[in-house]
Amino acid sequence: MGIGIHKILSAIGLHCIPSDNRTKLAAKNIGVGIVARCAAILISFFCVPVTLDYLNEYEYGIWLTLNSILSWIFIMDVGINSGLRTKLTEAISGKDFHTAKGYITTAFISLTAIITTVCIIFCSVSPFINWYGLLNVNAASVPDLGLIMNWCVILVGIGFIFRLVGVVYLSLQLPAVNESLNCISSLISFVLIYLLSKSATAGSLLYVAVIFTASPAAVYLIACIVTFIQKRHLMPEPRYARREYLSPVVSLGFKFFILQITGIVLFMTSNLIISRWFGPEEVTPYGIAFKYTSLLTTSFTILLVPFCSAVTDALAKGDYMWIKKTVKRLNIIWLWSLFAGIILTVVSPFAYKIWIGSDTGISFYLTCACALYSCIYNLTNIYSHILAGTGKLTLQVSVAVIQAILFIPLALVMSRSIGVVGVPVALTVILLIGNFIPVVQIRKIVNRTASGIWIR
Repeated sequence: MGIGIHKILSAIGLHCIPSDNRTKLAAKNIGVGIVARCAAILISFFCVPVTLDYLNEYEYGIWLTLNSILSWIFIMDVGINSGLRTKLTEAISGKDFHTAKGYITTAFISLTAIITTVCIIFCSVSPFINWYGLLNVNAASVPDLGLIMNWCVILVGIGFIFRLVGVVYLSLQLPAVNESLNCISSLISFVLIYLLSKSATAGSLLYVAVIFTASPAAVYLIACIVTFIQKRHLMPEPRYARREYLSPVVSLGFKFFILQITGIVLFMTSNLIISRWFGPEEVTPYGIAFKYTSLLTTSFTILLVPFCSAVTDALAKGDYMWIKKTVKRLNIIWLWSLFAGIILTVVSPFAYKIWIGSDTGISFYLTCACALYSCIYNLTNIYSHILAGTGKLTLQVSVAVIQAILFIPLALVMSRSIGVVGVPVALTVILLIGNFIPVVQIRKIVNRTASGIWIR
């Protein structure tokens, strides 16, 4: 599989990258990752009509909005996971497994403490929050919305702790394992939702929420047990926990934390804005169009993920030429992805009819706007992944904060002018505003001319 994928990459422009161990490992992971991610994509696409069949369009729109809110849980680690990946990769590259074990143990303990605190605070405050007013939801249509939120936060929090095993595999430059775990959890969720849809049970948003949040938690819990039994040299043990291991992880991780916050503002508040201004029923066509065009971003991300840790490894060994050639070839692949975006957009009316099987009110202009956003996001994502691998994030953090500040007012203005379509258009404009800065920064880093804020 790895050799076959390497040949494909060569055919579309990666032939100038040397066939070293780092590239071969990345190619192998891309191959397995493609299979796992494609399977997960198919499962998630099948989940949409099945879930719509079990719930209704109004309730499904609410679930999409709740899912966006739950994404905030993933930033409550103060960037520990992201900082751990870089530091753990450095330790493993240097064969320093004692330090690696210390990083993993400290991260597990810290993350458990943070998530536990967040869950306790949330469940204590939740009864005093008017969720129906916040989400513009009819209380008669969805009873016990507060209870649903509590269960979701707890289960997502538990899953988030055990997802740390995915960071271990990313640091080992084995992201395909992480993709496989995601695929398994998606399959379990689909099977359970399908069984519910065929039962006599009335549609319940609570059941849907619990299934989609509990499945990943169970899969990653089992993965943790199996992984650390097999890799005892990385198994977390309380005696390896050290405060000095936390400091470098949090120091770097805090920059990732800011990037995660800005990412949430940019990408996950869209459903909330649409629900608040246009109603939950309008979230459904937007969510479907966004998921359809996300074929572009998810497939492109499969290609990018292995290169983040590979860049960290290359920097540790002073292999700047490998990074330079990789960036160049990834840009060539991005140009190919534009053609895929055009094809997806043109065939979208037929794809929606086959996929959903009913009129969901998705305008062609909405699909065009989402596809354009996906293409620009892919270009931005190339440089985001490379910079994440270098750990030089200060400038990127500054740009991301400015983008987050500008997005909400721009989205509100544009959505008032052109409707729901204005939301993905605003996202695209915001991405374009800050795209040139990381391009310049990476060029300076690989040419070893970066100084000042460019190297921080």
